[in-house]
Amino acid sequence: MTEKEQEKLYRLIKEEILKYLSENDLKKGKKTSEPPKYTDIDAEIAERLIKRAILKAKELKVNITAAVVDKGGNLVLLRRMDKAIVASIDVAVKKAYSGLSLNCPTSQINLEEFPGLEQLMKDKIVLFGGGYPVKYKGNLIGGIGISGGNSKQDEEIAVFAIEDVIKNL
Repeated sequence: MTEKEQEKLYRLIKEEILKYLSENDLKKGKKTSEPPKYTDIDAEIAERLIKRAILKAKELKVNITAAVVDKGGNLVLLRRMDKAIVASIDVAVKKAYSGLSLNCPTSQINLEEFPGLEQLMKDKIVLFGGGYPVKYKGNLIGGIGISGGNSKQDEEIAVFAIEDVIKNL
């Protein structure tokens, strides 16, 4: 990665941090009236996400592996359905991490927006569907990765799990 590309990446990261701080009134020194109930994914939320993902996978007749990471990118829970391919384990974890770390669905990652990212994080980032950030009340709390179906199926399963679990928190 060239120095110019590195500077652009740092600038993008700084802009995102400032945007986050501004959105939460922290930049102005104001405290929010009530902190969000959930600021990170814990084992209970991860279990609920994976249960819903597996339910949807069974409905679609797809054998998947589902992974959930906390907001630090650490694996919280991984579950592989009996007939899911072994390769789906690693892919699901990378999808969860990718969705979280770039704060967008993996199918929408545009490497042109992040010059040098592919070289910098080549072993961690996945660029096809099934990874999503998980947000609670607008705050990023983790990520989910689904692997085992085609990209469209993996995305459908991830979206279903997130929407169903988050609306009931």
